[in-house]
Amino acid sequence: MSLGVIASRPVLVNWDTAGDIERASKGRSPAHPERLFDAWDSLVEWTASAEPDGKRLSPERLQNPVPAPRQVFGTGANYLDHVEEAAKAHGHVGDAKALLPKDPMIFTRFRTSLSGPCTPSRCPAEMSTGRSNS
Repeated sequence: MSLGVIASRPVLVNWDTAGDIERASKGRSPAHPERLFDAWDSLVEWTASAEPDGKRLSPERLQNPVPAPRQVFGTGANYLDHVEEAAKAHGHVGDAKALLPKDPMIFTRFRTSLSGPCTPSRCPAEMSTGRSNS
């Protein structure tokens, strides 16, 4: 099972169904996604034996599972396919393995960079064309 959020409520996702955590746990777990982290040990203990009744899941309804994180980190160049893709985009010819860093690049992101798994990403025009609109 996985943790998800639908209609701003935490849900347990099991393949194509999702069950409301607060309702299924009979109030043992909070109804607000961020409060789950304060009760994490209790949630983990409950989910070990939980069999929540789930409703059919429409993946488009899934939201960002952590709506207001305190910090967001990204990882870059952490696998060869990613390095090869970046190298090709920048005209690199040759073995991309030599470009793979010893340690992955870690960087921060804005909270607004997070979304649900099926949320479309929209880029400003200058990002996709390389030109400013001004």
